[in-house]
Amino acid sequence: MKKNKTHLILLLFIFLFLKFLFFLAKVDEIRYVLFPVSKTIDFITNTDSIFITNKGYFNASLNFVINKSCSGINFFILFFVCISLRISFQKTPFAVHKNLLYSCLIALFCTYIANTSRILCSINLPTTITLNSKIAHQIIGTGVYLFYLFFFYILHDYLLKNKFAR
Repeated sequence: MKKNKTHLILLLFIFLFLKFLFFLAKVDEIRYVLFPVSKTIDFITNTDSIFITNKGYFNASLNFVINKSCSGINFFILFFVCISLRISFQKTPFAVHKNLLYSCLIALFCTYIANTSRILCSINLPTTITLNSKIAHQIIGTGVYLFYLFFFYILHDYLLKNKFAR
């Protein structure tokens, strides 16, 4: 139990630290997060984006910018904490450093998928619904992120219980 408390305190510190770093970060500093998503969107939509300093990746064909608010960092942080906590409360938890590394890699992969899906939905759905574009964008983002948060967590939980617990 003492190990779980230590892990919980460590995760709280990491959570606050990452939130603070993201608050301070400019779009140029999180370019590494935006790049793979931008290139995937370009590939799927058969268009091209260019990086504009202090703005983000601009896609002229689709007339949108992938910027700091589209980075998915908040989703990453939340999912990272959820996965790491889930592993730490397992009957046979990983060592703390392995837990954090594993959780980080899983959270990055899931964030990439969720973020790409959210942006694709934001590109395609506003043409079919007649809401204020900001409200539609928030509804789409919230819905997609909640779906992936639950889906990936349940999938990960299932895999932990049925594959790795043996």
